[in-house]
Amino acid sequence: MYYCNNLRFLFQCHKISIAFVRIFNIVILILLCNTISIADSLANKIDSLETKLKFVELKDRAKILNKLSDAYLDISLEKSRTYSRKALQISIEDDNYKEKANAYINFANASWYDGITDSVLYFYKISLKIYEEVNDSSGIADSYNRMALVYEHTNDYDRSIDYMLQSLIIYQKMGNSLGEARVHNNIGIIYNNTNQSEEALIHYKRALFLFKQEESETEEARVINNIGTIYFEASKIDSAIIMILEAIKIHKRMFNKKALASEYSNLGILYSEKSDYQLSDDYFDKALVLQKEIKNQYGISSVENEIANKCFNRNQYDKAISFYRQSIAIKLKINDTKGLSDIYQSMSSLYDTISNPVKALKYHKLYVEALLKVFNLEKEEQIADITTKYKTEEKIKENILLQKKIENKKKAQWILSLISIALLFISVIAIISIRLKTKLLKQNKLNYKQKEELSQLSIQSKINENKRLQAEAKQKEIEKNLLEEDIKKQQKINELQREKHKQAIEHKNKELVTSTMHIVNKNQVLTNIKRSIEGRYNLTEIEKNNLKPIILEINSNINLDNDWDDFKMHFEEVNNDFFSKLQSRFPKLTKNDYKLCAYMRMNLSSKEIAQILNITLSAVSKSRNRLRKKMNLDSSVKLTRFMMDL
Repeated sequence: MYYCNNLRFLFQCHKISIAFVRIFNIVILILLCNTISIADSLANKIDSLETKLKFVELKDRAKILNKLSDAYLDISLEKSRTYSRKALQISIEDDNYKEKANAYINFANASWYDGITDSVLYFYKISLKIYEEVNDSSGIADSYNRMALVYEHTNDYDRSIDYMLQSLIIYQKMGNSLGEARVHNNIGIIYNNTNQSEEALIHYKRALFLFKQEESETEEARVINNIGTIYFEASKIDSAIIMILEAIKIHKRMFNKKALASEYSNLGILYSEKSDYQLSDDYFDKALVLQKEIKNQYGISSVENEIANKCFNRNQYDKAISFYRQSIAIKLKINDTKGLSDIYQSMSSLYDTISNPVKALKYHKLYVEALLKVFNLEKEEQIADITTKYKTEEKIKENILLQKKIENKKKAQWILSLISIALLFISVIAIISIRLKTKLLKQNKLNYKQKEELSQLSIQSKINENKRLQAEAKQKEIEKNLLEEDIKKQQKINELQREKHKQAIEHKNKELVTSTMHIVNKNQVLTNIKRSIEGRYNLTEIEKNNLKPIILEINSNINLDNDWDDFKMHFEEVNNDFFSKLQSRFPKLTKNDYKLCAYMRMNLSSKEIAQILNITLSAVSKSRNRLRKKMNLDSSVKLTRFMMDL
């Protein structure tokens, strides 16, 4: 038994870490399963946006480009920045302040992914300035909220709370309950991070109330999970379970299978903490069924790992080993090295618990290998460690064989031999552990130094990128001014051309009126001559017969029919499509009706029309009334104005 006790001493640290891993998985499962749920539809969203970009109008291109930039944040920061840059250029040209601000926000988000906090704040402040210039309250409040989250990330909680409260005041003045709810949720997160759980709960509950009012179920479920986390951290398992059950109701209404699977797994963990293993088994089974149904390999592996942990705690070792192996198979397939290292560690502790030192050391070796991959150690060091572990394992096998050969020897000799072997084994393990820790420390220092260098290079790159963007913006401004000058010149030319066209039309109208008035005067003169001739009563019969041809000629010239075609041709040059519009709307009009309409279009008086048509003034009035009836016009409508507007 000495041998096994010494091996247990080696793995005591593994047992301590198991509890932390299980608690950590509660939060990680929620985040990662939701992330995978979003990732499934992300590719379709990008394809849809890129297709839409090909057909959208120019004024909407900046909006689509900003959406593409946001979609690419989780896939390619380079593409995200490219689309943001294009959106910024178009929004500057169109003077679209909203999309210009959104482009800078996307630049900030990309810098957030790179871990460059100064650049994030720089771009957020630019977007804030844009919103302030146009007094956009919603944009200002949103900018304060974003900046607060950055300060929270850098542990500057006082400044973070200050910005949150400014944002909250604006949303309250606007009556924007949804924005107010989001700020309350973020303030709750800050208070929870600073171990002020009571204050955090106040803000979470206010956020939950507002989200319910706005029927924003997705965000409602997120706040419920935040409240559940506080209860779990305070060991209020029953309260945490109530919160998870509330979230499950929402996910069921929304048919969100992945979120449901995550919540079922969380319930399995919580009921396991309560030692209610029947309910724990039921919820783990539900989670596993859903994860398999939606073919979420990561989710399946995570649930199997939690089931194995539960079985381990209940001393169901064979069942635990089975689930650990199933989880390992999936994690190998999806190349989840971090997850593998945790399971290998758990397996090593399990075999140590059931006094199987050979397999315990085997999984400890696999755990170290996975850990080395995570920390990116050099191959040569990995091979050296694996070789050392292999030799140690062979030594254990030799000691076991030796123990069997000498079991018939005296009890004292057997104990002394076993003690010697155990001491030797402890020494070897201690040396290996020291070497491993030393190498890990060196590698961590090297990684930290490389990270610092990369950070400096990235910052310099951002500075250069900002300078280039400023230069591009200046060039765009110059091009914009030149374009505006060209537009003004073209407008001036168009205005001159319109004036010229207007003068030409006026000239033609004058000619037409002059021609018409000439006809009026001619008819008047001829009528007077005719009346003068007919008014003579002292003429002889021969003189009257001689004057008849002259009167007939006068009547012929007074009749406008011979001049109508020429008049109509000149009239249509000035009043294009007038007669065709009349014919289309009023097909029953006669030739005389067309003449009357044309003279009214020219704004001639009834007296002038009577002279042209060689009819009485009362006849003109009757013709106008007949025309009004044919056109079915109300008495309040003036015929002359109607013709001029047609």
